[in-house]
Amino acid sequence: MNRQSPTPEAANDTQARLRQIEQLLRTDPARAEALVVEFLAAVPGHPMALLFQGIASRLTGNLASAIDILTPLAASCPDAPLVHLQLGLVLRESGQAQAALQSMRRAVAVKPDFSDAWLALADFLTALGDRDAADDAFTMYVRYSANDPHLGEPAAALAENRVADAETLLRKQVEQHPTDIVALCLLADVLVRTDRMEQAEALLERCLELAPGYKRARHNYAVVLLRRNKAPESLQESSRLLADEPNNPELRKLRAATLVRLREYGEAIGIYDSLLDEDPRQITVWTSLGHLLKTVGRREDSVNAYRKAIALAPHFGEPYWGLANLKTFKFTEPELK
Repeated sequence: MNRQSPTPEAANDTQARLRQIEQLLRTDPARAEALVVEFLAAVPGHPMALLFQGIASRLTGNLASAIDILTPLAASCPDAPLVHLQLGLVLRESGQAQAALQSMRRAVAVKPDFSDAWLALADFLTALGDRDAADDAFTMYVRYSANDPHLGEPAAALAENRVADAETLLRKQVEQHPTDIVALCLLADVLVRTDRMEQAEALLERCLELAPGYKRARHNYAVVLLRRNKAPESLQESSRLLADEPNNPELRKLRAATLVRLREYGEAIGIYDSLLDEDPRQITVWTSLGHLLKTVGRREDSVNAYRKAIALAPHFGEPYWGLANLKTFKFTEPELK
């Protein structure tokens, strides 16, 4: 007699039991292991249940059992990235470094956008002291982490200016995954917004220690250094970024601002001039140039720069303040209005 397909009710029950086991893996892996053993007694060889059994064994410290379960499962499911990742994790924990690396690399080969696997691989390579390979893996993690729900929620909270909520979520993520460079960078953003600059600097240093190629972290680090009055150090970081992206306008603005702090006014003016030659509609650049020209005594050029900004954005207050700060400047009637 042919085996009958499961009824919809039975299929729904199976999925519900598997979801229960999956949830328990996060909170009570011993209970999850007991339930999955019961499940497999009724449904022998179920691949997802076997995966959960292997994870539960690893989480409860039974590494040998986890390897015995996950190794044949990985062989029978060669295109299942989560199986290969979990096998890689347990092999790492059991001290089988080369086999662990092979499994983790298999996970990202099967699913190149598997951010969790890239993070696990980067973390392991860091532990092994392979800094270049770890940096490459971290780069891939950054590329694909945008779809990670553990990061999407705090990023959304930051975008909505719910800073306290973002900090709570990010600290939990960093506690569970101390090498999650994206979470570390976002947490540094939280600290900057709440004026905890020293802590932000330390977090960004840790990001760059783990992943020297993480450009967003290096840019943010340069900004924090500048805000902490460490202009020479900030200039060094922005110069490093500009070596790779010499035409990046944001990096050039950052360099100009740093040069102003260092009183290297001539080069800063040259950067602002070149930015405006490329795009004369940059209101904040015209304003910054006005401030700088005033500093070096080029009063009329300063007035012209402020007025360029006002022409582009009549309701933008800073260039008016710059003109008023010239002390002897006389506003026109339209400007006063």
